[in-house]
Amino acid sequence: MRAKLQPPNYSRYTILVFGLMAFVVGAAGLLWPSFTMKAVGFPSSMVDSSECWPHWMAVSIAATNMGAYYILAARANVKAFFRWTVPFRMLTCTVFAWAVFSGKAPASPYLTTSIVEGLGALSTGLALWYEGEYQRSGFLL
Repeated sequence: MRAKLQPPNYSRYTILVFGLMAFVVGAAGLLWPSFTMKAVGFPSSMVDSSECWPHWMAVSIAATNMGAYYILAARANVKAFFRWTVPFRMLTCTVFAWAVFSGKAPASPYLTTSIVEGLGALSTGLALWYEGEYQRSGFLL
């Protein structure tokens, strides 16, 4: 009896990669806040400000947790979760890009985040489309 070959699960890989990136960046932000703040482009005056640190810690733990959710969803192959991420990551991309281009936020790190979110959402969406996931189950359900 021959085993039926399964098509590549590209959407799962896109979610896993994003989860690993978010987890690593978040953990680095918790372990080395000054270094990571400088690495993503925050000015030294903000890095050295005690007002900025609690916000950075909150963002870092949120990224770590979000990364863990994505990793667990990839391990469990939760296709519904993969579909849910696409529009919400595109929303993040749009809001961050709008903030930069309207002059409300500095380009670094917000434009980088916008690009990463947009490319990640597109790659997951295209992978799901290639896998026939949208045709089988509807867009969000």
